[in-house]
Amino acid sequence: MNKIKNLLWLLLLAQMTSGQNCGGGRYQLPIFSNTISTKALQFGGDTNVNGNYVDLFMDVYEPIGDTAAQRPLIIWCHGGGFFAQNRTQFEDDCIENAKRGYVSATIDYRLNTNFLVTSVHNRMRTVIQAVQDLKTAISYFKNDARTINQFRVDTNLIFVGGTSAGGITAIHLAYLDDITEASSTLAAAILEEGGLNNISGNLPYHGAEVAGVISLAGAIHDVNFMNLGPQAPLLAIHGDLDVIVPFDDGNAFGIFLQGGNSMNTHAQTIGLQCTFYNLAGRGHNAPKIHNMTDERYYDFMHQIICGSVVSINQHVTDAPVLTYPNPFLEQLSITRIPENTDYVVITNSNGQTIKTIENPLKYVRVNLEDEAPGVYFVACLSAGEIMTCQKILKQ
Repeated sequence: MNKIKNLLWLLLLAQMTSGQNCGGGRYQLPIFSNTISTKALQFGGDTNVNGNYVDLFMDVYEPIGDTAAQRPLIIWCHGGGFFAQNRTQFEDDCIENAKRGYVSATIDYRLNTNFLVTSVHNRMRTVIQAVQDLKTAISYFKNDARTINQFRVDTNLIFVGGTSAGGITAIHLAYLDDITEASSTLAAAILEEGGLNNISGNLPYHGAEVAGVISLAGAIHDVNFMNLGPQAPLLAIHGDLDVIVPFDDGNAFGIFLQGGNSMNTHAQTIGLQCTFYNLAGRGHNAPKIHNMTDERYYDFMHQIICGSVVSINQHVTDAPVLTYPNPFLEQLSITRIPENTDYVVITNSNGQTIKTIENPLKYVRVNLEDEAPGVYFVACLSAGEIMTCQKILKQ
C-alpha cells in the first residue's frame, strides 16, 4: 500500500508545483457545465494543389465561467484521406475538451479532391499543405496571445491531434522539422510549397513547437524523423486490423507510411516519450470512438500539463480500467479490470485507503455515499505493482 501512497503524493506534489491549476479534476474531468464557441473564425488562406484559393476557418471552444489567466490549447485536424470530411468531425471532442478546462479548436486545412488519382508528388504536396495550415493555426493563437489575448492560451502548452489524415498531419508537424531528413520525393514537395515553415496566411510565423501529439490511426512517412532533439511526446492509438493506414509499415494512397506500432518501437529505441495503445482486433475507425480514447488522451495531456503519473504501463493491448459515472455522487462502477488484478484500491487525496477489493471480477460497483466530495484515486495492483491509477471526482 505504500506504493499507492507514494504515487499519489507524487501526483499531488506535481499539481502543487505546476504552473497550471491542476486541482479539482481540471484537465481530466468535466468540471465546467457549459461551453462557448467562436465559429468560422478565419485564420488563414492559400491556394491548394488543385489551383483553387481556399479560405481557412476554425471553430474554437472555451469553458464558460473559467477565470484561469492561461489555458492549454488542443488543435484537432479531421480525417478524410486529405480529400473529404471537414472540421465539424471534432465538434463533440472540442466541447468535451472545453468542459475540462482546455481551449479547443477544430480547423480546416487545404484538401485535394483529386488526391486518389493524382501523382505521388501532388499527394505529398497535399500533406505538406495540411501541415502548413496547422502551423498557421498555431501561429494565429500565438499572435493572439501576444496581442489582444482573446483566448488566453498558454503558448507553452499547445497540443495537436487528429484522426487518420489529421493524425498524419499532426505527426508531421511535430517531427518533420529538417528537410535534409526527407526523401528526395518528399523534399521536392516541401520545396515546391515554399519550405516547411511557409504558413498559409499573413500573420508572422511564431514557430510551431507543441507540448504533445495525439495520433488516432495516424502514421509517419519515416520514423527517423523522430529523434532525441527537442521533440514532443507522442500518444499513438491504432487498431492492429487497420487496412487504410498501416499499423506497422506499408503504403497508403501510394505513400509509404509507418503506423502506431512502428512509431512506438522506434520511440522506445531512441528514448522518445511515447504512449502507445494497440486496439487489438479493431480497425481504422476504432481510435475515434469516444469511450475507447477519451480517457487516454486526457491522461496523456494531464501528465504533461501537471507532471502527474496516471498510468504505469506505457504500452497496453486492451482498454484501460473504466470508471463511471465520473464525476459521481454515491455509486461508482469500475469495469475493464485486468484479469491479473489482485486488489482494486480506492484512496482519497491524502493517500488514505478508503476501500479495498480483493480478487475483483472484471466489473465491480462500490458505494461511496459516506465519503466527502473531492478527488479520489482508483488503483489496480498485481503482484504488488500498480498497473493503472485513475483520478475520479465525487460531487
